[in-house]
Amino acid sequence: DATTGNVTPPRQVLSSRARKLGIEAHQVRWDVTESDHTPPEKGTRRHALVQLLAPVLEANGCALVCCTTVEEAKRTYRFLNSVFPELNANESLYLLHSRYPAWRRKDITDDIEALFGKPTKDDPPGRRPAPAVLVATSVVEQSLDLDFDYVISDAAALAQLLQRAGRCMRHTREDRAPGMGDDPRIAVLEPVDAEGRLAVPRSWGKVHDTSLLMRTSQILANKAEGGISIPADVQELIDVVYAEDFVDRLESADERQELNTYDAERQANELAERQLAGMTMIPPPYDLRDLALLSNEGAHQVDEELITTRLGADSERAVCAYVRPD
Repeated sequence: DATTGNVTPPRQVLSSRARKLGIEAHQVRWDVTESDHTPPEKGTRRHALVQLLAPVLEANGCALVCCTTVEEAKRTYRFLNSVFPELNANESLYLLHSRYPAWRRKDITDDIEALFGKPTKDDPPGRRPAPAVLVATSVVEQSLDLDFDYVISDAAALAQLLQRAGRCMRHTREDRAPGMGDDPRIAVLEPVDAEGRLAVPRSWGKVHDTSLLMRTSQILANKAEGGISIPADVQELIDVVYAEDFVDRLESADERQELNTYDAERQANELAERQLAGMTMIPPPYDLRDLALLSNEGAHQVDEELITTRLGADSERAVCAYVRPD
């Protein structure tokens, strides 16, 4: 208490919409780069997309497909356009990613929020398209208040998957497609090799940490049958993902060794990032004894290439040129 200084036990924050999140984990071979018109083979990502989306579209539902990279989102959009021509004919297949010009991205975002956002009493009939599919990247995870009947996502860390699942059955609405149920569902497409082991596509680069993908995959396998209680299970599961004794719970010695290797790599990367951040960050006022440090003239000079908005981002100097009539 700010006035008395008394410490009281924390209170549980209850949710008015406690629900059960259905989990479907699908192990698939990654075939995103195949030609759009090449029939997908059984067990591949493209085949899984068709099988998962077909019943949703037949029921006039709305689905969200979350992709890992912009290029894969565009390829997925083109593939679905060729497989479900009725979506294109009705202009109900949408694409959103981060590489649009700012004005264009804003226009698309506004349109998508108007179509799939929170319902209001003043909504005109048919505001929500049916059926419809939005193909997007991680830009839909936060800030956008979107509501779909079904979510399909590429493999990601558990926290991200929960964010994406939050876009499913988000609001109570009267125009929900019949047959879509009342509880949210998310299908996770896990890339595997010929032996069924996790195989992170090279195209993903460093977008996801392999050790977190492996840990998340184990948790999803355990939760596939019973689902995840929202919000009751969320904090516990997040804690489990990062638990130090997670490896010890694995039955296979090979799995323990493999995960230990990737865990060590993740921890080494985090340590290196912390050290780099410590070198480049603006020092807090109570720690600053020499103003020269703020102008990069002090003893700890930093290469300008390291000063970026986020680690790993390219940084370039932009000079604005203003042209006047004279």
